[in-house]
Amino acid sequence: MSNDSLNDKGQVSSTLWRYCPQCASQSISVTEGKALQCGDCGFLYFHNVAAAAGVLIRCGDQFLFAERAKQPSLGMLDLPGGFVDADESLEQGLCRELNEELGLALKPDALTYLGSMHNRYLYAEVEYCTVDAIFSLTLADKPNLVAKDDISAFQWLTRQQAASVRFAFPAVEQAVARWVLSAK
Repeated sequence: MSNDSLNDKGQVSSTLWRYCPQCASQSISVTEGKALQCGDCGFLYFHNVAAAAGVLIRCGDQFLFAERAKQPSLGMLDLPGGFVDADESLEQGLCRELNEELGLALKPDALTYLGSMHNRYLYAEVEYCTVDAIFSLTLADKPNLVAKDDISAFQWLTRQQAASVRFAFPAVEQAVARWVLSAK
């Protein structure tokens, strides 16, 4: 597999797979830019968008950001959160991720939905299109957090500090610009 699994329009590329996973044929073609199809057995694979969720956690005049412990974007700041698993709502997935990454136990109704944005996530040389749902959470006091799992550290930043940070992904930069830097 190569990192050109998607073209610049987010359409799947025939380089995603070299062999059909069902019959091992090399007769793989792209169908309508959305799927790979085997010309021999007819197997059809849709490289669908993955759901992810992140949260802007605010306490006083500071916002919480996570330092990534793994690639992609190792060492860069990101929103706490991650991919939503099968059979989870966006809120359930985000609460699970916050517990795994920070030891922060929340109920889904504590989160407020802000909006979503599209993103691309390169992992193991396969590029995934994602839809990142962004939530907010306002805390009265800073909780005791422990960086673990996909997070190596975390930082509380003011708006002014966040303005000078280059974040891990374009969608995070857009979320910060929209809901942190322009917020009143």
